[in-house]
Amino acid sequence: PSGSSRTSTPTGGLSAVQGTSAAGGALAIPALQSTPIPLAAGVPGGKMNIAQTLEPTTLDPLNAISGGDYIYGLAMYDYFVGIRHFNPDPTISLAQSWEIVDPMHINFHLRPGVTFHDGSPFDSANYQWNMQRLQDPNNKGVSLGTLSSIDHIDTPDPSTVGMVLKEPNAAIFFAIAAYTAAPVSRQAVEKQGDKFKSNPVGTGPFT
Repeated sequence: PSGSSRTSTPTGGLSAVQGTSAAGGALAIPALQSTPIPLAAGVPGGKMNIAQTLEPTTLDPLNAISGGDYIYGLAMYDYFVGIRHFNPDPTISLAQSWEIVDPMHINFHLRPGVTFHDGSPFDSANYQWNMQRLQDPNNKGVSLGTLSSIDHIDTPDPSTVGMVLKEPNAAIFFAIAAYTAAPVSRQAVEKQGDKFKSNPVGTGPFT
């Protein structure tokens, strides 16, 4: 990362220390020795070459069906709910907190000040539009089936998303945490149409 002063500690050599073998005799066990190597400070910009075994199908999460899509998409988009160690983690989510009102209603509170790369805001109206886009059968979205238990999204204010389910769904957090359900810029989709798949606009750290 930019300005990093971390050091790496690769193996620099081996020295023997004494141990005991299963038979009771002396056994020389190699001990690791390392020499810190300072890493140069990072700078913005530049070019990086990546070797991939799979071609991406699209850079629009809606229709991402190749494993080759993810390495790019994860850099350009943020998750509505991020998962860490198999648990929803608000510290890496666009929704900074939430409460389960009852088995059919979940209220999400959005992280303030988040904008897409084109400057348009990420707010509850945008997420409502994203969910309608994901659930539209005509769009043939990859997450269509996993999101089918969501009835609709309410927008009581710009920073609150009210999710209303058709039925209780214990897996709903994992469904909305999928890369294929990552929020995109409505402004960019409506402006670019089918060309959006090659000109993605998200809220992630890279463009």
